[in-house]
Amino acid sequence: LSIVNTDRPEVQGYGYFAGKKAQEETARRFSPALTIVRTTQWFEFGAQVLQRNRLGPLGFVPGMRIKPIALEAAARVLAETALGKRGGDLVEVSGPEEMTLWELVRRTPGPGGILPTPVFLPTGFGRAFRRGALLPDPGVEEVGPGLEDWANRADPSSRQILPHGSIGWARRLTSRSRYSVRMDELKISLGTKNSVVDVARSQAVAA
Repeated sequence: LSIVNTDRPEVQGYGYFAGKKAQEETARRFSPALTIVRTTQWFEFGAQVLQRNRLGPLGFVPGMRIKPIALEAAARVLAETALGKRGGDLVEVSGPEEMTLWELVRRTPGPGGILPTPVFLPTGFGRAFRRGALLPDPGVEEVGPGLEDWANRADPSSRQILPHGSIGWARRLTSRSRYSVRMDELKISLGTKNSVVDVARSQAVAA
């Protein structure tokens, strides 16, 4: 499980994306025939950003153009891949609506007591984020629901704030065959997601 465009040169200055790229390369060395599923940012990403970039009462929101996807949609695609309904070296999906990260933060539930504050990142990867480096290429499959439908759902448990990034979520799906590699100061945990189908079945909406 990875992120759309995580291997683009212009975003490698951001350690998280460099780490995901290294994770993909390591996984392919151990399992050349595996399928990597890449999604765009999840709807819960806005709340994660506020928590991760908090300084006192302020939560800093960098400029970023994205096309976010619902977590349950990502889980469904991951389950379909695990069941052999999707194949190939790479599966990429995105949500149906392009927006800025600021729009996502303003339109989704967030942690209380944090004031969203826009911030300009004067770095190469910051410029790339603002220019759309994280937007999927034309032709990448769009998977719903849209943000408004997701936000209006009655079940609040489907809008929980998730652990940091997809690695944290993948760890909860993994029950065996775990190994680690080090790249500079970044430790990346990898594992076979043998319980992903059960988790996806419990979280995904019907196709």
